[in-house]
Amino acid sequence: MGKKKHQARIKLRKAADEIVVEMFQGKWDHLPNFTTRSMDELTELFVELEKRCPDHKREEYKKTFLRSYLENR
Repeated sequence: MGKKKHQARIKLRKAADEIVVEMFQGKWDHLPNFTTRSMDELTELFVELEKRCPDHKREEYKKTFLRSYLENR
């Protein structure tokens, strides 16, 4: 893995960590059933991660968010 790609993954991880904190602060509560929907249905989450860190694949966003969620709860 090149240095640029590694830095992009670090940035994505930080963005996912920030979203997890926002979730616990209630900033995502306006979305219906956000905490009870399956991961594949959380399109708002992936759109936000893509805005913050573009150019990753959907599966990478999903795996990174799940890792952040499990480690930060």
